[in-house]
Amino acid sequence: MAQQIGQAADSVGVDVVFLHAPEAIGHVDSVGYLRMDSVCYYHRIMTLNDYLKSPGSMSVSALREAIGAKSDMQIRQWQHGYADRSPSPENCVAIERATNGAVTRRDLRPTDWPRIWPELVTPEHPAPIAEAQG
Repeated sequence: MAQQIGQAADSVGVDVVFLHAPEAIGHVDSVGYLRMDSVCYYHRIMTLNDYLKSPGSMSVSALREAIGAKSDMQIRQWQHGYADRSPSPENCVAIERATNGAVTRRDLRPTDWPRIWPELVTPEHPAPIAEAQG
């Protein structure tokens, strides 16, 4: 079953699959969700690195100015995950706003966003299994 989910996820370029029922196996529907009776979803992650490399995105210095970060180096550390650094919750919100939602708080803090922003947990964006059980 995990292999089937992985193959389905690969077919649409899914980076993260959240499962809420281990026995569930879904299909990719026309809007790109992997689901079975609304129990399986995927969320395509836009990393800060992916965003900054994409055509038409802000530059590192423009993003720094937009969010009020200390330096370009700080943005680059988040961009490349240097020493597992991630933006603070406040900076995550600022990045989400500055990128017009292209990079979300969920993308920037994939393991702890439900604890920081419980209001973001929805059926379409459930908490990861570790958070849901923790």
